[in-house]
Amino acid sequence: MTAIPAGWQSTTSGELCEYITSGSRGWKSFYSDDGVLFIRTQDINQDKLDVAEAARVSLPEKVEGKRSLLRAGDILVTITGANVGKAAIVPEGIPEAYVSQSVGLMRLKDKRLGPFLHYYLQSEQTGRKHVMSKVYGMGRPVLNLQNLREIPVLLPPLPEQRRIVAEIEKQILLLDAGVAGMRRVQAIRSCRMP
Repeated sequence: MTAIPAGWQSTTSGELCEYITSGSRGWKSFYSDDGVLFIRTQDINQDKLDVAEAARVSLPEKVEGKRSLLRAGDILVTITGANVGKAAIVPEGIPEAYVSQSVGLMRLKDKRLGPFLHYYLQSEQTGRKHVMSKVYGMGRPVLNLQNLREIPVLLPPLPEQRRIVAEIEKQILLLDAGVAGMRRVQAIRSCRMP
């Protein structure tokens, strides 16, 4: 067993959250062209929340789904379908939006933990590894909310979390710049081909 670094905490996702829920059933009947955003699994395809193609719903006056109203800093995890296990963090400034029953919503007690937990849930050695070990179902993979509550988390102190997140984001920027440079070279080479 590996020793926990000084100041780090061994906990679970459930202990870090106010609550973990998913959207209500039956929202499909409320789809509209100009309602509020309705987040589905396909909106979390690349471990990012992309609302460009998000559905919209026109809410009835009495809606049980208010518990699934998104707030900045919430963590979303797909719990059914081909994207099962993908995670996204809700950004600041998101317009009114709700999650479907196929998306788990993790509302953190301290939203400052969100950036670290988001990357932790993407890690093939930690969060994603655990989540994917809990997937069940033939044909249509599924996670349940209890699976989301039981994710073991090794949580560093907040300053260390910020350092880790900054380093990850720096490496992502370098990778993106390298890919863009490679594409430019490929484009130039294809133009020179007779």
